[in-house]
Amino acid sequence: MVQRNYRFDPGMYNSHWLMLQEIPEGSRVLEIGTASGYMGEYLIEKKNCEIWGIEPAEELYNDAKQYGYTKLFKISAENLLTLPEMANEKFDVILLGDVLEHMKNPDEVLAGLKNFLKPTGRCVISLPNIAHYSIRWHLLIGRFDMQDGGILDRTHLHFFTLKTMCEMVEKSGLKIKKARPAGGAWERFGINKLFGIGRKVLFMWPTLLSQQFLIIATLE
Repeated sequence: MVQRNYRFDPGMYNSHWLMLQEIPEGSRVLEIGTASGYMGEYLIEKKNCEIWGIEPAEELYNDAKQYGYTKLFKISAENLLTLPEMANEKFDVILLGDVLEHMKNPDEVLAGLKNFLKPTGRCVISLPNIAHYSIRWHLLIGRFDMQDGGILDRTHLHFFTLKTMCEMVEKSGLKIKKARPAGGAWERFGINKLFGIGRKVLFMWPTLLSQQFLIIATLE
């Protein structure tokens, strides 16, 4: 069954918020895995972007159609790579929000997707962090139970640490310009009144405390 309760999370320093900060206004964006279209809706309405997207799940594809995508394809990322309509298309941003972990060969898909980037373009990637303290604790007590969402989503085919995320991106031929934790609650804690203590703690132990990481990668 396809989950349909996807929602845009506007919380400062959450993964959605961080990804949106990396997409300039007026950009031409290719979104891989639109889900129900919540990110595309924001980029179209708030940042005046032109959005192309793919979503292989029919229910989510039908939801996303209402949000004004210039082109929306009901296909997988693998099939997008050989789609005739994409032959000469170039984008400022390729957005991959928590999708690579669902793919059989994510490094090969990234290697193909980079051909759709403009020379000055960027990939904006978020991935869940399997080294999060909650997973470490469950392993310590002998548990690795798959779930309907989150880091142990049962549809995940790959699990990444920050190290293996970066290795995968670099294997695809992209250059990492930024890799940072996406720990919204931690980073917000005390940011105005307690000298940013939450942010300091998060960046001191990012692989332990962050549920996701944001990676910005370019051609050069």
